[in-house]
Amino acid sequence: QTCALPILKRVCLVLKKADSIVNKTCGMHVHLDMRTRNKEVAFSNLVSAQPILYAMNPPSRQEAINGMRYCSPTKGKVFNSNVDRYRGINAAAYRRHQTIEVRIHAGTIDYTKIMNWVNILVKIVERPETIKQTPRIFIGFTKKFDLTLEQCEYIVNRIKQFKDVPNLEEAV
Repeated sequence: QTCALPILKRVCLVLKKADSIVNKTCGMHVHLDMRTRNKEVAFSNLVSAQPILYAMNPPSRQEAINGMRYCSPTKGKVFNSNVDRYRGINAAAYRRHQTIEVRIHAGTIDYTKIMNWVNILVKIVERPETIKQTPRIFIGFTKKFDLTLEQCEYIVNRIKQFKDVPNLEEAV
């Protein structure tokens, strides 16, 4: 991961210099390597994290585009790679890539957004045990996944972009 960061930063800069744009039909898909992780625990924890992850993104990420939904919320926490890939948490990617794909984030060429999102997802999949109950409030989410203050601030700012929330606990 570390050696890829300068490359990702340069790619984002090149895309900005080329006046590249994204629209609401674009999504950022992140593949999380499961070769050395427990895929069942990681999948379950990602599904548990969905309320906050979706709250961090525009509502258009859950809307149908040309009659198709490309990142519908994943139902159920049991890992099954024989499912429809058009889910926010895509276990079908495991069959081909040995990854779990997260399709929730809106398209972006912003390096900071990409890195914050990836770092939060890594915290979620690296939690060694399954979360029994979905954290419904922000404080519970941050404690369950041992997020840094910087990550918490990023999440707060993202949620406030898409929801008018006087109290963050009401955000999800």
